[in-house]
Amino acid sequence: MEINKNKKKFLKTIFLTSRNHSRYKENQYKWGEVQELLKKENVELHPDDFLIIDYDEGYNDGDSSMEPHYSISVRRMVEESDDEFKRRIENGKFMKDLSRKRRYDNYLKLKEEFENE
Repeated sequence: MEINKNKKKFLKTIFLTSRNHSRYKENQYKWGEVQELLKKENVELHPDDFLIIDYDEGYNDGDSSMEPHYSISVRRMVEESDDEFKRRIENGKFMKDLSRKRRYDNYLKLKEEFENE
């Protein structure tokens, strides 16, 4: 793979799981369970991985709600792939051209407005 200094690194979630909170039984994750889940998904932890263990209290807001739940995610800094790099560069060029076109359109409108005074 060709090394490109313009490629960016970003946080990628490589593992995510959650389970509902229960008032009636202990439903928190235990380390042995986490190890089994990671093994089942073929996720090997690296020293620089971010392990995020969270509890969300949930909410009930009229017609929408979310149950309280525990979640675990593993995030890792990864370099963008060649396809992602190409897409990002192309999107940047597209947005730059679009921005230039809009500024020019605004310039023409302003020019017309102030020339007629």
